[in-house]
Amino acid sequence: MDHRTDRPAERPRRRTRRRLATALASLIAVAGACTAEPEDAATPGSTLAERSSDQDRGTDRDGAPAWTACEDELLSGLDCATLAVPLDHAEPDGDTVDIALARQRAADPDRRIGSLFINPGGPGASGVDLVPQLASVLDDAVLDRFDIVGFDPRGVGRSTAVRCIDDPATVNALDADPDTPEEIARITAEHDAFVQACTERHGDLLPHLSTADTARDLDRLREAVGDEQLTYLGFSYGTELGATYATLFPDSIRVLVLDGAVGPNLSDDELALTQAQGFERAFDNFVDACRDDIACAARPDAEEVYDRVRAAVEAAPIPVSTDGEQRDLAIGDFQIGVVSALYDQALWAFLARGLVDADNGDGAMLLALSDLYHERKPDGTYPNAADANVAISCADTTERGGLAVAQAAAERFAAEAPRFGAQLGWGMLSCEGWPAAAQPLPTLRTSTEAPILVIGTVNDPATPYEWAGQLDAALKPASRLLTWEGEGHTAYLKSDCVTEKVDALLLELTEPDDGTTCPADADLEGAFAGIAPDLRDALMQSGGLDEETADCVAAAVSEQITPGDLVALYANELPESLTRLLSSAVTRCAGGG
Repeated sequence: MDHRTDRPAERPRRRTRRRLATALASLIAVAGACTAEPEDAATPGSTLAERSSDQDRGTDRDGAPAWTACEDELLSGLDCATLAVPLDHAEPDGDTVDIALARQRAADPDRRIGSLFINPGGPGASGVDLVPQLASVLDDAVLDRFDIVGFDPRGVGRSTAVRCIDDPATVNALDADPDTPEEIARITAEHDAFVQACTERHGDLLPHLSTADTARDLDRLREAVGDEQLTYLGFSYGTELGATYATLFPDSIRVLVLDGAVGPNLSDDELALTQAQGFERAFDNFVDACRDDIACAARPDAEEVYDRVRAAVEAAPIPVSTDGEQRDLAIGDFQIGVVSALYDQALWAFLARGLVDADNGDGAMLLALSDLYHERKPDGTYPNAADANVAISCADTTERGGLAVAQAAAERFAAEAPRFGAQLGWGMLSCEGWPAAAQPLPTLRTSTEAPILVIGTVNDPATPYEWAGQLDAALKPASRLLTWEGEGHTAYLKSDCVTEKVDALLLELTEPDDGTTCPADADLEGAFAGIAPDLRDALMQSGGLDEETADCVAAAVSEQITPGDLVALYANELPESLTRLLSSAVTRCAGGG
């Protein structure tokens, strides 16, 4: 979760269907199961490079990124580059840090508007990894006219990065709501070890990881790619980065789209409590939707099942055996597994199934949901998102908390949000003892006359809706507020109405009326359809199946997918078992056996 939700307290990271859409397109291509070729659709299996224009890469201008073909298989068809920027922008000729970039080139260079810079949130999430995800789902009109450019902020991923946690699995298993002296001792000892490791390994870097530093990097990147003004799309924490850029560089903006707004100019305490209440509401919505939905495995009382499982896991971890690997569903994994599913309604079905399975002694699905949140790879490794999240968060705030502050916050928040409040309260411990002085966020406001669109989702658990109104007010008169009456974290590319208005702004500078509301899309499948609606759409659009067959295939795969394959799918790692499942379902549903 953004803003100190996980241990050692993190801001909520994005978990949306954009990763899923990319993976489903790859799955259909790899499976080779669908042979019909839809009209006006890209050939299944076509690469991002094939979708791009064949313009000559040529020689970049002096000072511009030296783009070359990306070597990472997941970035196939993209251009990659690394740009050195000052470690301390107050000393431009001093030491530097490296910023990694990836680019999907505009498919119609003659009509190219410029670059669309993107940030997925975090802090700590990879903007490089977001490029192929967005490139697979953005409208062709956007892909035709913009280079899609993502970058890993300083401290993150492929850029000059912080890595302080040697055993993420052990940290992830810790109880984020410690209620015994032993549990408190474990979480504080782990926190102290984390701070010490960061100090010893990255002492020179830690003072220079603030959001203001990254905003200044972003302006350097804008100049380096040759854009006179910035066109930017930021999700979740990316809205805070965008608002900081608007504050520091008001004359360098073309368009800012800020989706899943983080509340501006608030204390850590205010941010954490509001977020705890947001997740509490989201869980209540899950429970209410489950009560009478035949597709919900935990009906009629998901809350009762949740309470039983939580008590059982807190008493003793549930052993899990997946793909020959022996692991445990510990209390920390359970807590984050539940949170992970609340980010996106597409995961509600798996949360319900996971609760029922765990109630019967099988913790594999809940552990898989935790793995999704932490971005655990099939080989058991993790990105440095958690390390970077804390390091950047602590660079942004002068609040240093401490054990007494965290305990008091946990008790107070629990009264407001019984299931999630204490977890957020204990997050106030995360910057205690931090060795580097902070560079606090500037007071967020802007004098720009360029359009800024702030988007809020009414039932967003991670960035509660009230934050959108607050950020919109802080950035007026340039800002306009767009509301989606939907469920989950962020709205662009999930709501057709929101997507149309964002695309019109990006392409034509056409702004929606301030205060426009987009209704929740008609939910024909129900809240517990899982990945079936997304897979059905992908089968029809990329696989060429008719609607009836696609419905049949999608339902079968969604019901039968294993926890391990679900994690692999979201990570765009496609095991043979998953491609066999899809191929078998297509054969059966198409009447072939």
